[in-house]
Amino acid sequence: MGSSLSALPRRKRHSQEAKITPQSIIGPDFDKPYRDPKSTDDSHPFPLDDQDIGSLSEEQLYHAYTTGPLLYHYGKLKIIRASKSLVIKGGPDVSKSESENMKFALETLHLPVPKVHRIFTANILGAFGAQVQGHFIVMDYIPGPTVETCWESLDKATKESVAQQVANMIEKLQSRRIEDLPPGPLGRDPGEKCMGPWFTDYGAGPFNSLGDLEAWFNHKIDVCAQVQQLPTGTPRFQFNAMVLTHQDIAPRNLILGENNKVWLIDWGCAGVYPRGFDQAVMREQSGNHEFTDMVLSKLSDQYKTLTRQYSAIAYGLSTGRLL
Repeated sequence: MGSSLSALPRRKRHSQEAKITPQSIIGPDFDKPYRDPKSTDDSHPFPLDDQDIGSLSEEQLYHAYTTGPLLYHYGKLKIIRASKSLVIKGGPDVSKSESENMKFALETLHLPVPKVHRIFTANILGAFGAQVQGHFIVMDYIPGPTVETCWESLDKATKESVAQQVANMIEKLQSRRIEDLPPGPLGRDPGEKCMGPWFTDYGAGPFNSLGDLEAWFNHKIDVCAQVQQLPTGTPRFQFNAMVLTHQDIAPRNLILGENNKVWLIDWGCAGVYPRGFDQAVMREQSGNHEFTDMVLSKLSDQYKTLTRQYSAIAYGLSTGRLL
């Protein structure tokens, strides 16, 4: 979402609702995301209003993506308002696995996640003007502010409610063991890397087994030890259960909807990973100590040892990522 040997930078992630500026941003190193004010104005017509989403061609969906008002634009990622009830998220860095993560979270775990209605691909411009295949997700539009933008204005009871809802999401995510799949995004393409704060800014893998994943992280411990960047007494990783993991449960990725219901969005870094990965990165990803403390205090297990291990290998995930 600054950098030292004790903590990785908070990753910039992408949400349906985000802080806005009047500038259009074209790269990840410049300012903040852009939003067209028309994208949240329901009196404005949208390209797929009154359309049967199931009967539209991919060409029609892509045309809507190129003409709808921008709800979110940052770097290569765009989310546009397609209709009163739908948005389309797409770009060269969006993978089809994101939609599979969302479907599993909604349909199997029954989490408050936008419903995916369609996925499609189209050739779009990538780096240096080259044509690349982009993935696009047509999903529910969830009206409301992000928890990031409204947290300070919430009363104590509402903050407690938000924190409890988020804690319940994490407990539900970690209640379902996934033993028949390798680590990584659900439905991933061959060679698709694991992304997110646990895997450096460039991704890692793919990994064929939980043992391979464990060995990779223990190599990071060895790297940090070799350059004297490992805190004394750091234990080696030992994983024993994998669950669906979001990796970026932060106020910017939580929408406070109708009746103060909290929705979890932006599943781009999600996948099947060891239980506790979400707790370990929450403080870094969140950027809000009050929110994080409230959520963690409501969990049955904060995974404090795993959190310390994650902090301990910060050098191996940043400066020493290629070692």
